[in-house]
Amino acid sequence: MKALVTGATGFTGRYLVRHLLASGDQVLATGRREVADDLGAPYHSCDLLDAD
Repeated sequence: MKALVTGATGFTGRYLVRHLLASGDQVLATGRREVADDLGAPYHSCDLLDAD
């Protein structure tokens, strides 16, 4: 399964990303932090409330 996890650098999101990866799922993670090296999944920094 492919999953997009928003808020991946937060408390719950971080554990969700790890769980999905351990289950063999493909994960794309997003969050407001600039860097998230320790997630183990491709990460894109973005603010969903910012239209620009």
